[in-house]
Amino acid sequence: MANERSTLSKDGYARERLGVGECPSDESDTWQVIGEEAWPIHCPPPRSSRPCAILGAVTDDPSLISGMPDALEPFILALVPAATAAIAGWAAPHTPRSNA
Repeated sequence: MANERSTLSKDGYARERLGVGECPSDESDTWQVIGEEAWPIHCPPPRSSRPCAILGAVTDDPSLISGMPDALEPFILALVPAATAAIAGWAAPHTPRSNA
């Protein structure tokens, strides 16, 4: 880092290492680091994102399940937080215990 500091000007170092400068840049609507085509290949969404997104949408807007029978809706709404936690826990990366 000291070598980099010695090769850059004071403004260049502030811009490169400290993030000081014009923000957002005039290229803010572009894919500057990873191209749009490469993003899904190199950064796939976690496997739990879709089910959790659906359950989150139901939590935010219970009318999404209004097509169900009225007697069933309260039970489904009560199970949504538990289902979200179960899916997120299942999909979370973890290390098994060595003594198990």
